[in-house]
Amino acid sequence: MPNKIKYINAKNMKYSLHLFLVFLYCTTLSAQKIEIFSGPTHNRFAVLKRISGHFSSSSKSGIGFVAGIALDSVVDNKLRWRFTLQFEQYEGKLYLSNGGQAGYWSVDAYAKRSILSVGLFPYSFEIKNKIHLNGGAIISYVMKEKLTGVNTLYLIGNASTYNLQDSVQNYSKKLLIGAQVRAAYDIKISNTLILSPQYLFYISLNREFKSGLDDAVTMRHYFCVGVKYGYSI
Repeated sequence: MPNKIKYINAKNMKYSLHLFLVFLYCTTLSAQKIEIFSGPTHNRFAVLKRISGHFSSSSKSGIGFVAGIALDSVVDNKLRWRFTLQFEQYEGKLYLSNGGQAGYWSVDAYAKRSILSVGLFPYSFEIKNKIHLNGGAIISYVMKEKLTGVNTLYLIGNASTYNLQDSVQNYSKKLLIGAQVRAAYDIKISNTLILSPQYLFYISLNREFKSGLDDAVTMRHYFCVGVKYGYSI
C-alpha cells in the first residue's frame, strides 16, 4: 500500500507539472494583464442524453470553490487570448436507475473532487474596454477524489449491493475536458489595478465517470471576483 500511495502521488505531481508547464509557456507571449481570481461555485451532475428503457435520474447540487491565476489580453498574431491555471473543488449527488419488475440496477452516489485545470480561451471580445466575453476549453486533472454510495443490482428476487468507495478505481476518470464561457465587467481602480466581478459557466465534454456512472456530465456555475494588474513581458 505505501508503494501504491507513492506511485499515485508521483503521478499526480507529473500531471500537475505538465499543466503548469503549459501555463508557463503562455507567459512567453505578450501579456497585457495578469489576474488573480477566486469565488464560490455551484455544481450539478446530470445525464443529458436520452436512454431507452425505464431509465430515471436525479441529482442534488453541491457548493465548491475555485482559485486561480490568469493571463488576460494575451496578444499573438493579432489574436487576443486568455489563459488560466486554477485549483478547484466541487461536489454533488447523483442517482441513476434503469429496469423493471424482473430486474433493475441503480446507483446512488456522492462525489467530491479536487482538480487542477488549465484553460485556453481563443475567443475573446471586449465592449468599450469594460465588458469582456470569453469562450474556450478547460483541461483538468483529478488530484483527489472521494466517492461514496451504493450500486444495487436486482434480478428475479436476488439483490446485490456494492459500496462505491470499495472500488473507486472502477468509476474514477483522471483527465477531464470541458467548455467554458465567461462574462466579466472591469471596474478601474487605478491605472494599473482593475477589479473584475465575473460569471462563468462550465459543461464537461467527456464523461465524468466510468462504469455505472459513465453517462453523467457536470455543469458548474462560477461567481468570482478577479483583481487585474497591468503587466507586460
